[in-house]
Amino acid sequence: MIRSGELRYRVEIEQRTEVADGIGGFTTTWSRYCYLRAGIWPLRGSEVIEAGRLEHRITHRIKTRYKSGIEANMRVKHGSRYFDIIQVIVRDEKNHEMEFLAVEGTT
Repeated sequence: MIRSGELRYRVEIEQRTEVADGIGGFTTTWSRYCYLRAGIWPLRGSEVIEAGRLEHRITHRIKTRYKSGIEANMRVKHGSRYFDIIQVIVRDEKNHEMEFLAVEGTT
């Protein structure tokens, strides 16, 4: 069970949106999906090149109350910081709480 003191931040969950650019292509933008109360904890992480491609290592764990529809291709915005959600974990079968394993990004 989540204690209210753990969820000290108000964060915004954003989803990727493809918008037509008017010349036959698309531009990727981000739009608000919802606001949540969350706890954010730093973890160890890094980026490495494995088999010729960049692999991200998890940098943060974000905990919140359950909200349906949140997926791994979304991101968390907290102030001027962005966290790309890599994995969504529902912590119990009653859908009370969930965690995101995320990588802190720059945009």
